[in-house]
Amino acid sequence: MKILFVSSEFPLNKNEATGGIGTYLLNITEGLTNLGHEVIVLTTRKEKKADYRNIRLIYVNWGEKFIKTARKILSFSFFQRFLNFLEYPLFFNFGSFLKIEKIVKKEKIDIIEGNDFGGELFFYLLLRRKGPPVVLVLHTPSFVIQKYNNEPNNLFYRIMKFLEVFCLKKADSLYSPSKSLAKIISKEIKRPVKTIIPHPFKPLYNFSNIKRKNNLILYVGKLQAKKGVFLLIEAIPRILKKFPKTLFYFAGPDTLQNGVSVKSLMIKRIKELGIFKSVIFLGNLPKKDLYKLYRLATAIVIPSLWENLGFVCFEAMSQGVSVIASKVGGFKEIFKNKETGLLFCPVNQNELAKSVISLLRNPNLRRKISHQAMTLVKQKYDQKSLIKKKFNYFNRLIKK
Repeated sequence: MKILFVSSEFPLNKNEATGGIGTYLLNITEGLTNLGHEVIVLTTRKEKKADYRNIRLIYVNWGEKFIKTARKILSFSFFQRFLNFLEYPLFFNFGSFLKIEKIVKKEKIDIIEGNDFGGELFFYLLLRRKGPPVVLVLHTPSFVIQKYNNEPNNLFYRIMKFLEVFCLKKADSLYSPSKSLAKIISKEIKRPVKTIIPHPFKPLYNFSNIKRKNNLILYVGKLQAKKGVFLLIEAIPRILKKFPKTLFYFAGPDTLQNGVSVKSLMIKRIKELGIFKSVIFLGNLPKKDLYKLYRLATAIVIPSLWENLGFVCFEAMSQGVSVIASKVGGFKEIFKNKETGLLFCPVNQNELAKSVISLLRNPNLRRKISHQAMTLVKQKYDQKSLIKKKFNYFNRLIKK
């Protein structure tokens, strides 16, 4: 089978931070090539070699020269933001359409897969005549991100939603890694999403020689309101009352909320609460360093207001760190409370604090949870078995 993927977030560089889409593509493309399938990826990320891990990369650079020239001339922040929007999603979207048209004419492509975010296949789905079936895998579209970040529904988000909803309605098939996201999208676009295939997972590293530290709580992810970072900050003083030597590491890139740095808002609140010495911002870390942190941490907190099926929890589980997660979205499908993780009610800082304190207080509970979580991630989210399930799904679509 020859499969064409379209994504601006691939390839995943192990020395750089990345989002869930890039991690998903690393796992799915590696699994498919290992089974002997041919994989092509259209991307904005340029590699020295066009053949990357037995995957053929095709660089989409439509409008690149225009963007570079315009950035030099138009230095005002408004124009820079506008150029960012032109570059992605619009120029990547149109450039992908042109590349796909050429590839489909020259080669026999069996199936094309894109994702929901950014409506990256908009022009192709709008202008295609005939061709292979188009599948969209759900990650998290921008209109869900906008809602949980509590950001205004500005022109950028309205255009993004238009592109995304159009693609979700026009694709030949949709599938979701979680029932929760399937339900949200089905309601939004009035089209049922019935196929549920969890994302395959394979750990990138395994640092078994690193000794776990006492009282080290880890957060990994973008600094965003929807990720629950402010909720975690509000819970910290209560945790420190019981365990004053606890350190809280935040690993992840800063983002903007209504044009303001989220990190700066977090630091302001941390100073107000008098907990500045207990909180450390590590910034955007490469995967290798993140895996070392998983091995060091006493527990990891994932306090998202909503989440699809985050790879952070799989990475942490695979490295034996106990997970404390909000009882939302895909987390309710992954974790059994007090067996494979601790779940707390979202937007409840007291319950979050109690969960952290209970793990710090009870090493036996930590060992039980981490052991059962490692077994779960190996059995239920194993790369090989889920790749086969994905292949069977593709095969059914091709034969229709």
